[in-house]
Amino acid sequence: MPQPIAARVIAVVRAALPQLFDSVLLKGLGPHLKARAGPIAVCLAAAAAQPLLSLPMIPLVRLAFDQAIPKGDIPLLCAIGLGLAITRLAVGAATVFTRFAVVGIKTDIALILRRDLLARLYDRPHISHVRAENQPFAAHLVIDVDRIDATLDQVLGSALPGLFGCLLLGGAMIYLNPVLVGVGLLFLPVIWIVGRVTTLRMRANIGRYHEAHDGFIRGVRFVLDNFALTRSRGAESAEIERQTAGMRTLREATVHLAVDNTRGGQFQSLAVALVGTVIMVAGGLAVGRHAMTMGSLLAFFLAGGLAAGQIDRLISTLPVVVEGLAALGRLDAHLRSAPSPPYRGRRLLDWRGHLELEDVDFAYGETPLLRQVSLAIEPGASIGLIGPNGAGKTTILSLIQGLYRPDTGRLTADGVDYGDLDLRAIRRRIGLVPQDPRFFDGDLFENIAYGAPEVTRKHVEALVEQLGAGRLLAALPGGLKAPLGETGLLLSGGQRQMVAILRALAIQPRLLVLDEPTNHLDQVTVEGLMGSVTAIMPSSAILVISHVPSVVAGVDRLFRLNGGRLARVVNDLG
Repeated sequence: MPQPIAARVIAVVRAALPQLFDSVLLKGLGPHLKARAGPIAVCLAAAAAQPLLSLPMIPLVRLAFDQAIPKGDIPLLCAIGLGLAITRLAVGAATVFTRFAVVGIKTDIALILRRDLLARLYDRPHISHVRAENQPFAAHLVIDVDRIDATLDQVLGSALPGLFGCLLLGGAMIYLNPVLVGVGLLFLPVIWIVGRVTTLRMRANIGRYHEAHDGFIRGVRFVLDNFALTRSRGAESAEIERQTAGMRTLREATVHLAVDNTRGGQFQSLAVALVGTVIMVAGGLAVGRHAMTMGSLLAFFLAGGLAAGQIDRLISTLPVVVEGLAALGRLDAHLRSAPSPPYRGRRLLDWRGHLELEDVDFAYGETPLLRQVSLAIEPGASIGLIGPNGAGKTTILSLIQGLYRPDTGRLTADGVDYGDLDLRAIRRRIGLVPQDPRFFDGDLFENIAYGAPEVTRKHVEALVEQLGAGRLLAALPGGLKAPLGETGLLLSGGQRQMVAILRALAIQPRLLVLDEPTNHLDQVTVEGLMGSVTAIMPSSAILVISHVPSVVAGVDRLFRLNGGRLARVVNDLG
């Protein structure tokens, strides 16, 4: 294709489908598609081969009806029949091969999309998780990628072969009788208008369906998240009725979408059938005037029938393609609207354990929380941080982990600014025991060693002995193989806290953080634990966060956070 013509075609496609060229997701796919250029070329060649292999059927039919049948040439007729059978077999083989190639390509692309979206999910700022902004994104990650996957399947498996088929068979029809082709082209504006109206209606109906479907998902999530509240209020009947209203909206949107899609397809098929009828009449008149032979007319109709089949393939892909483009648009909208991660540094640091907050201010929105906070954490030292609930103690922990970025001031690790560092490497050396430890449906060892493949069972068993946590294993059937259940529901509060401590210590952290350790452990256990931890990790820093002053009685340095200000406490724990 000459360059000016190619440029015009690309410009037209870009104007019609700007989301294909401006998509954040598809731009990210570029390098992966280049790496798979060979398989993609094979896939496209196989798609083109399907209609190409059917072309010999047209001259064979004309030969049969113009020569073999009128002359009673049985050997020639048998040869023509064999040729038709071989042609059909070749088309079938090409179809199977195309399907194999399409499945390989589209599943590769879907895999890349899912992995990319999952990585972007982790790149979203921590505040997105706190505000549950990831919930709709996570739902679309599953549902919309499936829709894009289905679109790829239809485009590669049906639309491309259909398009190639229309072009090839259209050329064959022009060769057979350009006048009849011209008669059919007179109805092209009607077919275009029907297709345009159908597409617009589809987009509107798909939008309403997705809105209703998202509402249904939110309703199910509300029921699951507020099950106890609904029961405690005796509101089961009212909640069922409220959710049923949303289900009715989804039902109506589903019905409208299905009916309109079917109606649009029938209108398009009717337009194509009308064109076929007009061509049949015009062809019959041409045969009557001896302007063309019966064999040529039948061959023309065979080509037209094959072309109509390809058009039907194109029409059948339309709803899926429209839905896939809408899904692509929603995912791109999520990606474009997501705030940037707080840090983008990539420098790897062999962190020794020194951290420092320098004149840090931080606010959630318009609400100031921390003012001019400075804190140095040094290897081998223990620090206590006390203050009332809501004072910002956990926020300081989030800043240390690099989950938030201060509004002013900065954080450093071994003197290196956080903005330059790959903070995932820092977080892998921070052992965190949170107020509410999270567990998954695996055994005890899997939960302790999560995210740390270097941790071995022997190491965990030695750690249990050093901490004096043998009673924990004794209370769980199977020891380190004991199942914890979904979210750790088989553990008591004290067991949860102790498992979280084992998880934190298993990575041999440079910094151990105990956030409200007395939530599930008594004071005596905490004091014994602090002594054991100091003996196990003499060169590591320890940060204890609590609103109970007596919990931090044995630390080297104590700070109180109040009113957004951090102050050193000397000989005063009251």
